[in-house]
Amino acid sequence: WKEGQTTMEISSIINDKYNIGRIFLMDSDAIMETLEEIKALGLIDISSIAGLNQITKSNRYTKEDILDMMIEQA
Repeated sequence: WKEGQTTMEISSIINDKYNIGRIFLMDSDAIMETLEEIKALGLIDISSIAGLNQITKSNRYTKEDILDMMIEQA
């Protein structure tokens, strides 16, 4: 996430350079499965109504909180 950014288009996650879709050669189904897992943790919301197809970052957690969660689960 860029500083101050709260939403990101799912197509960017799949196709943009340095995003997980391109880095790990994931198709849209694999990306959606991963995003659903992240959503289950309460870190994001997925908006696909009316063609939005974007994720919204939860404001309950900071980047540092998320990093700590990742380290704890590693």
